Amino acid sequence: MNDRNYIGANIDPVRIDGSLDQLNQDLQAFEKIGLQAVELPVHGLDAIVNGTLHKERTREVMSLLSDFDFAYSIHSPNPVNLMDKRDPSLHKEVLLASLEFARQVGAEVVVVHAGRFIAEEEFDVTPARSLTASEQCRMLETEARMLQDIAQKFPDVMIALENARPYLSQSPYTYAECVGPLKEQILRVEPH
Repeated sequence: MNDRNYIGANIDPVRIDGSLDQLNQDLQAFEKIGLQAVELPVHGLDAIVNGTLHKERTREVMSLLSDFDFAYSIHSPNPVNLMDKRDPSLHKEVLLASLEFARQVGAEVVVVHAGRFIAEEEFDVTPARSLTASEQCRMLETEARMLQDIAQKFPDVMIALENARPYLSQSPYTYAECVGPLKEQILRVEPH
């Protein structure tokens, strides 16, 4: 990992919505104001389709990025949830594809949302519910094992678990609402 500090910004996935022209404009604006680092939203670039890295699209993005001298990090798609019970393999494949995208573009960090006991997408369709401590513990262990397995496949890319904002009507929907449990999960993934 590079030990240099950078000042950067993120590319908003909704703003670019797959448009390489908009990405180019944003990168030019960042360059003009002297930023040195950029977080790229792989989902805003349309680089992953059904859990698989879209190779042609990745080449197009790489071609555009070659015009700039930024340090890059990647943000995996927001819905990725390694605690998902309905289709855990899809979430794992999407994170793997995000890491491969990072490797392709030379990014050293991939940001992923911490696992959620209850996905934000369910808030409006599912009444607030709580899980037992043992259910939460099983989900935490599952996510930790998945992250360990995934990290072994990409030792050259750091996986960064992002903290989460609280939703008072659904709390605790994730352990990452508070720093203490987030730290505990990180230590569960990689004990020191």
